Amino acid sequence: MALITVGKIPETDYSVYDYLLDYPHWYQSVNSDFSTPGLTLSDAVSCLVTWNDNQFPTLQLTYPRDGIHAKKLKENTYLMADINAKFVHQ
Repeated sequence: MALITVGKIPETDYSVYDYLLDYPHWYQSVNSDFSTPGLTLSDAVSCLVTWNDNQFPTLQLTYPRDGIHAKKLKENTYLMADINAKFVHQ
């Protein structure tokens, strides 16, 4: 017989953040430490996060082709940005 353990996935309390991100941040994988700044995409031309009720947030990023981190922006990598003052570091 298998032992089944019921637990809770650890969650980050985003309400402790008292600042908004100036630029989006890049992370290599879902296993990255999201409490660290990651790579700041400060040379991004624009970054817009839209969110409607009952939908997932959508990030639209315009990044220059010759940007510092352009080669790292690819599938299966992660960007963190703020939706608004209520939903930060998403």
